[in-house]
Amino acid sequence: MNTKFKFLLIFICSFNLKAYAPTNFHRPYDTNFRMNAWRGRGINEAKFRIGGNFEYGNTTKARNWNSGKVDLLAMYQSSQSSISMLLGAEPGSSIDNLSKEISPATDDGVRGHFKLSGSKYEELAYTLYAQRYFNFESIPGRVLFTSYFPFRDMKISNVTWEDQTLGVNNDDLLVQSKITNDIFGIASSLGGLDLYNWHESGISDVVLMFAWENNFKQESKRNLENVKLTGKLGVTLPTGKKKDENKALSLPLGNDGAVGLPCSAQLDLYFKNNITLGIELEFLKLFDETRLRRLKSDTHQTEFLLLSKGRARKEFSPTWKFNLYLQAEHFYRGLSAMVAFQNSKHGNDKLFSKSNSFDNGIINSSQSLYDWSYHNLIFQVNYDFFKNLKKSTFKPQMSFFYKIGLAGRRTIQANTVGWQVAFNF
Repeated sequence: MNTKFKFLLIFICSFNLKAYAPTNFHRPYDTNFRMNAWRGRGINEAKFRIGGNFEYGNTTKARNWNSGKVDLLAMYQSSQSSISMLLGAEPGSSIDNLSKEISPATDDGVRGHFKLSGSKYEELAYTLYAQRYFNFESIPGRVLFTSYFPFRDMKISNVTWEDQTLGVNNDDLLVQSKITNDIFGIASSLGGLDLYNWHESGISDVVLMFAWENNFKQESKRNLENVKLTGKLGVTLPTGKKKDENKALSLPLGNDGAVGLPCSAQLDLYFKNNITLGIELEFLKLFDETRLRRLKSDTHQTEFLLLSKGRARKEFSPTWKFNLYLQAEHFYRGLSAMVAFQNSKHGNDKLFSKSNSFDNGIINSSQSLYDWSYHNLIFQVNYDFFKNLKKSTFKPQMSFFYKIGLAGRRTIQANTVGWQVAFNF
């Protein structure tokens, strides 16, 4: 293949399509998107790999703060309060005036509350990527450079706002007439807030990743044949669309405008009979990002009914991920099978208001800023056409996986299916 054509392929196809909302979908550089390496000898050794990853899933459930499985939009609160959304407003504002109109009606846990039921989350994430291998005489092992271009199609549909107000006394009737009978119009007129279904698709955060790997042959061991060490360091660029602050159910298509620094360390143990055991620890650091956001003006307010906006700096907590896998490689011709366990945890984020109109203690009481986590079990089968095409310089691979969301906290969890294709040359 012409060298110029190879680099053109890398420039066009060297991107992985993925984004980073609190869901259990894979990230673009996830180690569970692994493909077996093709190693020839001398000039026959692969130098390039291009491919695509695809993942699809949908769910009507999520995990709440107590790890319980709940309706999708009950992830943060079991209901949304329309009375509390009026609290803490600027004196004399339209929001404050409406709050006075419904006085003395108060939020008793039912009056003015809405249950969001029947909602469905659906996502299709697809990936194009390219990888270049380098061998340097001064560096043991080999160096890999991979570029990823993320894209994702996400939607929340079938959103139903069910008024829980009983309507049995004057306070109930007052709240219904002033707010709950027209919650969509009130939210829009007072805060420019859209409460309807949400759908977004587009580019996510581009990722550039360097990796180093080296094999250590274990000739003196009876069962252990090889140990491979891998280290990765990369950068995520904020090319993905940010959360739309005028849509209550919006999610970001990337890291919400933040630059990221992902890194990981991996150990693979190769045993006799083509059995491999691997473990990886991954870390993602997102740098602070300042912009206009929906902010709480009172601690009693709920996540999807925030009418006020203000500039605030967001300090992101690190995200940790642990992966453990067991693989039987090429147990029948080019067929391999793998089972993997994955755990990811993200700590509490923090907001710092740039305006005296908001209290940092109040705005940081938002449930969406608190820690989240998930646990996945992944089953995967791969087929490598290496042996079938011994004389070819273009070696294809394919893979299929099924992922089960086992448990989590403040996370949208779906059972997903995925497939991959790759070409080595």
